[in-house]
Amino acid sequence: MQKKGDTWNESQTHTDELTGRTVRRVTTAGLWNEKPGYHTNTTFTADGEFFIFATGRDGKSALCKAHCATGDITLLTDWEDAMGSPQMAHKDPGEFPWGAEGIPGCVPCLAPKSGWAVYLDGWAVKAVNIRTLEQHTLACDLGQSWIAGVISIDASEKNVVIPMMPGHPELIAGKPHTKSYIESFPNGEGMATRYLTMPLTGGPHRDLLIDPGCGSAHCPHSPVDDDLICADRDLPSSFWGGGDDWKTPRCWTLRVSTGEFTPLPPRSEKKFQIHAAWTWDGQYIVYHGFDEAGDGPGENGDWTWYVGVTKPNGEVFREWVLPHAPHYGHVSAAGGDRPAIILDGHISQDRLRFLYYDAEDYRLEDICKHDTDWWSLPGQLTHPHASTDRAGKWIAFNTAHGGRSDIWLVEV
Repeated sequence: MQKKGDTWNESQTHTDELTGRTVRRVTTAGLWNEKPGYHTNTTFTADGEFFIFATGRDGKSALCKAHCATGDITLLTDWEDAMGSPQMAHKDPGEFPWGAEGIPGCVPCLAPKSGWAVYLDGWAVKAVNIRTLEQHTLACDLGQSWIAGVISIDASEKNVVIPMMPGHPELIAGKPHTKSYIESFPNGEGMATRYLTMPLTGGPHRDLLIDPGCGSAHCPHSPVDDDLICADRDLPSSFWGGGDDWKTPRCWTLRVSTGEFTPLPPRSEKKFQIHAAWTWDGQYIVYHGFDEAGDGPGENGDWTWYVGVTKPNGEVFREWVLPHAPHYGHVSAAGGDRPAIILDGHISQDRLRFLYYDAEDYRLEDICKHDTDWWSLPGQLTHPHASTDRAGKWIAFNTAHGGRSDIWLVEV
């Protein structure tokens, strides 16, 4: 296998049949390849030259960077045994057969100016500089009784914040797995979110705050304000599956200096949003949720989505119910000066689209096809989770085919 610092190219390019844009399949090897999630300012360098991703190959995992213009891949870390994810440590092992150690793909976060990429290695938090390959450990062991969520780095690239939820009580106690994770915390008893913080350059870690009775796996910083975080707050009894029966917003802003939460309620009666992301200028947060939620998409689908744009103080700027949108998906923010949300599902399951919010009525524009097989791998490895660079030139996304997943990159 390649060694840390090695560079190679395995990419292929094609012309998108919808738009004529050039799409590069950056990876063509391994069982899975996964970029950071749909959050803003976590994936690309500030100049848009490189992006980061994790890969699972031959029973091992590692963190890599890719050169956008050529597809050249550089191995940033040594290979670690196992290809699992600590995020899945609370699940029935049968649901995620690769174990809970190694380097997961959707969790890392890149500090785009300094080049420090922070990632999980089992229950340790580590950082590697994607330019110099210098490495250091931020936390040796978070403890197997806690599950680390998606990493965030503040805009000035000084501090790291990681949301932490309790692990599955039965699995921690070494008992047989008899209850689902959600069933293990009735009425929120025993549930809490620890917002763990530590300096990016190294130093002691501490709890920024503890939010009792509430779960969270996402707390992305504003791209322009160190003191502002957009935090998921997942309430009982459904937690991330609908909170308190859709009555309370999932998305809140958190003022770091005071610990004050501000709700971001949508106009829809179904207050619990599914995903959210900052716009690059920090003026808005884009979000979506179920306006009407059934048991899942049937032959013709039975979900109805709303999508919206809100200010960090909770004032809704735009919100629409999407007709004929029965499919699962995510929202992320377009880069550059494009006033648009990137959709990877909703109206269709096979393409990325811009949804423009600069007028009273939204309009859609195809970006390219992703054609992912949403159900071919466990976890979220098949989810496109589109991310753009700050200038809006590139969009990176995951796509799965034939029981394995790759990273694709489209030049916008």
